Amino acid sequence: AAGIAGAGAVPTSTTRVSAVATVAASTPAAVAPGAGVGGLFQSVDSDVASRTLRMSNFPASWVAPAASNHLQTKIRNLLEKFGTLEQPPTISRATPISATATFAKAEAA
Repeated sequence: AAGIAGAGAVPTSTTRVSAVATVAASTPAAVAPGAGVGGLFQSVDSDVASRTLRMSNFPASWVAPAASNHLQTKIRNLLEKFGTLEQPPTISRATPISATATFAKAEAA
């Protein structure tokens, strides 16, 4: 995530998007294999959290009504410079607008 928020994340533009990795404190810790069904789900939840980014504070030009249809594409193109995404980013139109994306590998996040 530091690469996205840092200067020069978008070499062809001066636009910057701030991103914050979302690994919530309430995310259950991984449990050793064989620790029961709950352990399996906790491990999966922890893995997904370590690969997920939540982004906000987009430039006004990215979230303007005329450009809002292209926000998902802009975010996807930016993030794919760091690694493969599991699926296209999810956009929340609530105020403030935010996007969530999950990489295929934690190293990319």
